[in-house]
Amino acid sequence: MFLLAVNVYRAATQSITTDEAFTYLRSVLTPIPELWQSYDANDHVLHTFLCKASVKLFGASEFTPRIPALLGGVLLLVSALRLCRLLFGDGWYMLAAFALIALNPFVLDYCSIARGYGMATAFLLFSLDQLLRYLQGPFRAWRLYAAGIGLGLGVAANLTVVVPGFALALVFAGIHLGEAARQRNWPRVRARFDHFVDHMAVPCVVATVALLLGPLLAARREHFYVGAKTLHDSLVSFNYACFWRVRNLLENTPLHYPVENFWLGVSLVLPGVILGAGVIVALRDRERNGMLLGGLCLISAALVLALHSMLGAPLPERRTGLYFVPLLTLLAAVVVFRLPRWAQVMPGGLAALVLAQFLLSWNVRVYDEWLMDAGNRDLALYLRSHAPPPGRKLKFGGTFPLYQGAQFYSRLYHVDWLEFPPPKVSPDDDYDVYFLDEKDHYLIGKRHLTLRYLEPFSKVAIAAPADSPLRP
Repeated sequence: MFLLAVNVYRAATQSITTDEAFTYLRSVLTPIPELWQSYDANDHVLHTFLCKASVKLFGASEFTPRIPALLGGVLLLVSALRLCRLLFGDGWYMLAAFALIALNPFVLDYCSIARGYGMATAFLLFSLDQLLRYLQGPFRAWRLYAAGIGLGLGVAANLTVVVPGFALALVFAGIHLGEAARQRNWPRVRARFDHFVDHMAVPCVVATVALLLGPLLAARREHFYVGAKTLHDSLVSFNYACFWRVRNLLENTPLHYPVENFWLGVSLVLPGVILGAGVIVALRDRERNGMLLGGLCLISAALVLALHSMLGAPLPERRTGLYFVPLLTLLAAVVVFRLPRWAQVMPGGLAALVLAQFLLSWNVRVYDEWLMDAGNRDLALYLRSHAPPPGRKLKFGGTFPLYQGAQFYSRLYHVDWLEFPPPKVSPDDDYDVYFLDEKDHYLIGKRHLTLRYLEPFSKVAIAAPADSPLRP
């Protein structure tokens, strides 16, 4: 309940971010037939549908487009908790494993921000939980239905989970059919295969096609542009997403670079160590939970690398690989849980260090990937309170990412005197009001502007010519 309250508070109080504003302006405000005439990777289809419904029901605000993400966040945290209880029972170990997932600032951000990544990861964890419980028995068909529909909804919420979704179905089918196949009981293999297809695969495909067929008709390969070009860049991006804040806290201290290099080394080595150890434990113990989780992580990673190598698909980069974070955390916890007590000391110490870093990084002020947007609301409120005389129109220009948030708030606050010409890569042009991030502050001197307002957290400046009609 505490984490839910935190997520609701963040959704209600944090400024709209660039990507949320773009989703709202491009997708939420556009009628469905017109929206489906083009496709953009930013459009997370199921999430967009739910955002449209939320805004329609409750009106426009920062909070209403985030309601679907909040519900996805609830499902993510509940599914993670259920998985931890299933794998580790009740007790301190279960709580520690859950905390490593739930308090990760990277995961927590996507439990409230209006993007489809958290919702998609939530459905993936939900399906994993259902399949693990199915394997434990009794074999209840409704769990397969739930898992299949969950995977379909996850893919519809964000296409990034199509890889782990396929891997999960493949590994589950291998485990479920493998026992009968090893016994050469082919009628039983056939019966189980038919059961898997009818109760899981078909519902998954139907749910996916029903939601994605229309939107994806206009999709082309170039529309899927988000991701890293190299494995090194991919792993570094996750290091930044999970561990950047503690380095920021230590800036200008002797510990800054040692800590930065330590976490960078951890992020480059640890995923491979976890995958390797997970496979060894799964093969050694032949225990279904470990086999399903280890196989899911290993095949997901292998598929991602294969798609990159053969088709040039971008590698996961931060949010596009969000699902790997809870999955690898669970796998690491399973591996350590099955080690002798003496061998748990070193990984347990690292886990405690990670958890301490998460607690030191506690934040309800900003979404990490959108630091520049932290003061978007305050910037808009400043403009509204310094409106020009009636009838005057002001041309807006600024650092490109800030353009979307300014447009969102101009609609929300009815700042109809602000005009938005097509954005440019550089804001170095003639405008009546400028939003400038820190790297573009030099334009204040270059274009002889007057600094009107400096947002203290994001360092975004509002500047205007000396003769600007903005009220002082």
